[in-house]
Amino acid sequence: MPTLPFIVAVDFDGTIVKSDQSQQHGIGELWPGVREAFRDIRKLGCKIIICTCTEGERQVYAQMLLQQRGLAYDAWNINPWSDWGQRKMFAHFTIDDRSNFTGDWPAMVEQVRGRLGGSIPIELG
Repeated sequence: MPTLPFIVAVDFDGTIVKSDQSQQHGIGELWPGVREAFRDIRKLGCKIIICTCTEGERQVYAQMLLQQRGLAYDAWNINPWSDWGQRKMFAHFTIDDRSNFTGDWPAMVEQVRGRLGGSIPIELG
C-alpha cells in the first residue's frame, strides 16, 4: 500500500514574503532564510504545498516570483496525494504567520524535523 508523504503546507503572504503595499501586487521581499528552509524541508523528503488565498493575476505573479527566486514547491492550494473531496486539504504541518511563523525560518525547519522524528506514516487505502 502506498504511503502518504509528509506534507508541509506553507502560507504565502506574511510567511514566504513580507507584505508591502508599495510593491507590485503588495508582495514584498522574501523572508530571510526562506529559500534555504524550502531546500532543507524538501531534502528531508517532505512535500511543500503553498496554501493561500492568493488567486487570479496576483497568484500568477506570486508563482512567477517563487520560480524566479528558486523556491521549489510541489503544489499550490491542492494536495494531490490526498483527495478528501473538500476545499480544506490535509497537511502534517502548517507554517503560517497567523499561527506559528514568527519570521524565523531555521526554527520552522527544526520544527518540521522534530515532527518527522515522531511521525507515523499514513497508509493510503
